[in-house]
Amino acid sequence: MKTLLTSKAITNGGDYLLTAKGIEISKKFLGENNVTYVNAITYDTGKFLIDEYDNLIVIGGPLYCERLLTKGSFPLIYDAMDKGKKIFFLGAGNYLSDDKDEIIWNELFHGEVKEILQYINDNGILGCRDYLSQRILLNNGFNNVIMTGCPVWYYDNVEDRTKLPSIHKIIFSDAGVTKDGDIAKEKYVQTINLLKYLSKKFSGVQLVYSFNNGIETKYSYRFNTKVLLFLKESGISHIDLSGTADKFALYDDFDLHIGYRLHSHIYSISHKIPSILICEDARGIGFNKVFGLEVLKCYDDTKRYYTNNQYLINQLNFILDEEMVTHFMRYRYIYENIHYYRTNLNNFFEEIKKRL
Repeated sequence: MKTLLTSKAITNGGDYLLTAKGIEISKKFLGENNVTYVNAITYDTGKFLIDEYDNLIVIGGPLYCERLLTKGSFPLIYDAMDKGKKIFFLGAGNYLSDDKDEIIWNELFHGEVKEILQYINDNGILGCRDYLSQRILLNNGFNNVIMTGCPVWYYDNVEDRTKLPSIHKIIFSDAGVTKDGDIAKEKYVQTINLLKYLSKKFSGVQLVYSFNNGIETKYSYRFNTKVLLFLKESGISHIDLSGTADKFALYDDFDLHIGYRLHSHIYSISHKIPSILICEDARGIGFNKVFGLEVLKCYDDTKRYYTNNQYLINQLNFILDEEMVTHFMRYRYIYENIHYYRTNLNNFFEEIKKRL
């Protein structure tokens, strides 16, 4: 049995982290020598033949979205389907703007995207990282679904950091910035206000800013340059997590994560480091709902177009005060709950073995 693994990791450190954990877990279940990885970004149907492999596992990402699952966006998946290979999605999610019912229940798939999902439903497994994604699939008539969670959930033998008597170091992860200039302006104002608030509330605590997608990026370079100037003026240091999974180990030295990046949030929680996510869309909302965490949105979900949540700092302040009183007690149970999903993960790979 030979398995080809793939994902789309470009610059975002979170994508590389997800990929690394997906490879690690797949090798654990399927065997070190039975697994090969190729980045879907560099895949060439004319040079790298899917014929050599028995099946394809696609690791994570917001795949349950028409925009990101077309033939032009992910040709390797369609190549595998054309060759009759079994295809499995491991811990994939959605990319919806919010978790409102009218958005979740009206997310319908069409054309080639519906065909590929139906093919996987009949010839593989549709693995999900949260229940919002599962609901979308079930609502579209797909029933071969397993909620495995995200591969980044699964770490063993980590030190419990939720019982620390005090906070000495805080890591703040950056916002995802699109090419929409108006949204970038809103998020810049919000980011600076959050950093000012945290610097004041945790006076004397080391605050570090994390650029998960790098600094000199295609869409957010101007945004990042302005943030860098503020950081320099405020004496706040920064780290760049782009291009690799290894740099996430830097998070292990912190007592608390606050910020926008989902995989900074998941990594922190899986390492028993308290984390408060500022949700930019349904990806983060889906994760927090799995474990009963507060959903803190950066946007005003009552508006038709993007507008900052004007109550964000008030909401964050109350959450922090509540959690610090109990030394982040609720986070201690999350790690225990993750063990339940290990059973689902095991079932996912056992089903793969049965189908080959």
